[in-house]
Amino acid sequence: MMQFEPLRAAARAATHAAILCRPAPVKPAPLPRLQAQHGKLARRLAEKLAGVLAVDEPQVRATGIEEIAAGDLGNIISPLAANALWSVVGTPHRLLISVEGKAVLAELDRAFGGTGEIDGPLPAALPLSADRLADRLENAVAQAIGDTLGCLLASAARDTSLAVLHPFAEDRPLVVIGCELGRPWKQAATLAIAVPVDALADLLAGDDGQAPRAARQPASPLDQPFADLPLGLSATLVDMHVPISRLAALTPGTVLPVGIARAVPLSIEGTVIARGTVGELDDQVAVQISHAFRA
Repeated sequence: MMQFEPLRAAARAATHAAILCRPAPVKPAPLPRLQAQHGKLARRLAEKLAGVLAVDEPQVRATGIEEIAAGDLGNIISPLAANALWSVVGTPHRLLISVEGKAVLAELDRAFGGTGEIDGPLPAALPLSADRLADRLENAVAQAIGDTLGCLLASAARDTSLAVLHPFAEDRPLVVIGCELGRPWKQAATLAIAVPVDALADLLAGDDGQAPRAARQPASPLDQPFADLPLGLSATLVDMHVPISRLAALTPGTVLPVGIARAVPLSIEGTVIARGTVGELDDQVAVQISHAFRA
């Protein structure tokens, strides 16, 4: 047995020799790759905004990339802003898209024939019409990110208050991608995209220095077999509390005063998917959707 020991030792040395191992492919660091895509993102964003803003060729300028802690986001994002969290599909990561609230109000004013000049103090929150415009802007930004980096984003949450949304832990390292939107406006409108540093590799998974790979699309509810699947939809017109004593005294002819909800919730199996107002259509009671929730 002893005569074979040198052979086994030599075999172990040969197995771990670096020259016999195939080196792993080296990919560029995520941050330089992101910086290389910054200008392309601005150009793609201008294309997407052309269908949202009332202008044929919106101006979008890449203003730089900054590394900060999440607790410092308030120094970059204005108190009134359209903030939206988006999930990177196929990963546990999220990114934040924030559009300056004053820019949304200015564009809304132009859409109604105004000059776009916003004077005086800003409101505490965006009005409903401005919020809907902000939603379209955020979707355009998300599409531009997906097209540029070859990833797929899904809407997760929205709020005009960054504190309420609380997108990241205070000490989490972030990379903030800055852009300026213009018509040009007299005062440049800012757009910020905040990405956790540890999410960059997954966000750039579709960018390997070549053409971005097409992101895998999720199943669509418009495709079979989902399209014809029936679901029970409930509209809650009245939700009231009645004491047991009064319920015990109910008899035919008893009148209970009720108030119809102004925002009627529509739900499936207890999950609210939309809200609307009660009206009439073709001599039938109908609900007009005022707000729909995305998954």
